[in-house]
Amino acid sequence: MMRSIRLALPSEFAHDDLFRFHLVWMAALVLLSAAPSSRADDSLTVGSPSQAGAKAPDRPQLAIAKCIECHGSNVAGSPVWQRASTTWYTSDPHAQAYTLLLNAHSQQIIASLEGEAIDVDSDRYRKVLNDKCVSCHSNELASDEQIKLGIDCQVCHGPATAWGDEHFSQATRDLGPKRFDGTGRINLESISDRARVCSSCHIGELNRGPGRNDREVDHQIMAAGHPMTYFDFENYLERYPKHWNTDEENERLGAFPAYTRWRTGKLVGAEVRLKLLHDRAQRIASATEREGIPVHDWPEFTEYSCTSCHHQLIPDSWRLNARNARTYVWDEWYLEFVNLALQTDPSTRAADAALSADDWIDQLTRLRGGMEVHSPSPSSISDLTRSLMDGLHSEIDQSSVPSHPFLVAQMKRLLDDELAITSWEKGAQWATTARMLADSLGWERASHPLTTGPSGGFFGPPRVWGPIPVSPAYQASDWFHPETLSDYRDSLKQQLGSRQ
Repeated sequence: MMRSIRLALPSEFAHDDLFRFHLVWMAALVLLSAAPSSRADDSLTVGSPSQAGAKAPDRPQLAIAKCIECHGSNVAGSPVWQRASTTWYTSDPHAQAYTLLLNAHSQQIIASLEGEAIDVDSDRYRKVLNDKCVSCHSNELASDEQIKLGIDCQVCHGPATAWGDEHFSQATRDLGPKRFDGTGRINLESISDRARVCSSCHIGELNRGPGRNDREVDHQIMAAGHPMTYFDFENYLERYPKHWNTDEENERLGAFPAYTRWRTGKLVGAEVRLKLLHDRAQRIASATEREGIPVHDWPEFTEYSCTSCHHQLIPDSWRLNARNARTYVWDEWYLEFVNLALQTDPSTRAADAALSADDWIDQLTRLRGGMEVHSPSPSSISDLTRSLMDGLHSEIDQSSVPSHPFLVAQMKRLLDDELAITSWEKGAQWATTARMLADSLGWERASHPLTTGPSGGFFGPPRVWGPIPVSPAYQASDWFHPETLSDYRDSLKQQLGSRQ
């Protein structure tokens, strides 16, 4: 029933909240009413770092029916927390993540991976989804039926069994962050933990522990048709359809300003991205030592900018002029402008940074040099990534609420950069960072906006994209030219000069 309903949805389904509510919510209630109750002895935390030595779970039914009893109200005007589940199934694209695996495009991807078309209702199709897709597109620890509900509460918050009736009591709330310790609940009140939960799927994670598959979109899957996995935590969190009370959260925790979200997302994204490379390198190194043959392609091509290889073969293509055809260009999305995020504000932090901006650039340069060769050394890459990860980890939770003078200094650093844009990816990161700083400073929108399409030459103002279900133009477009950033950069320099 669930699959037939979802496959029949029209293309405008993602934008019709009323239609989505009736179909998805009814299907959810049908499944949950028939689901067995959660197992009280399951304490394995979903979405958290792997637990060493943990017993492999036997795919328990982690039903969310109990969550919906309190958080599934459909009464207009009821408190936000009472409507959290309703908001999730009517507004949040994560609730549709499993549905995507059944549409025509996903069937084409599976056919490419398997070498032939497969019946979407077959056990073979479901096995491919379970092996390669469900770890990000649903709750992999749920029952086969509940998996069809897509990403549920527990993927981000921890298993339902960890959230007993006392979790909302005043006595528990008075414990503050300690109320999460040893409970199996995931502390999403921590901005860095929130970023790590998001990045685990949106960037990737290997070696996740017993019973969990890797979260990895490798070149094989991407070549079969999977879209790029570029992720920007600050930008997505800002426009995310909230199923919690942001006013209450800001009052209780303090607001997470744009700069804090950007800095945390930038450092966590770099840490998770380096961990992915580290684990890939270690797998190859250990497999080579044991068997003499690698168990995976090395280097993994998704480590590199897609435009290193994919571009138009025409004389005026900027890529042909900007690139050395013999060089792979390594990751210019998650690791660009991390040095800016590592700058410290002397007015709010006196201690020396564990990893300075200069240290980052020096170590990253060595790592990039090791990756941009024909055959990178797995053991060398493993060592270099470990050093950078350790430095980043100690910096992530440092104070990041900046003073106005510091924001101005950060903008000056960005504008004084030589801006050697050699890829769309680096250009996108520069523009996103510039817009975040301009908004944080309260500057007026630039007189030369970054308009969408070939006429403007970029991907649209980063902080005013449409709703999340409408995919932002995260594409290495054929019509991007680095000089299209010049007008925007000049307008920012004028605003900076007028305020000094």
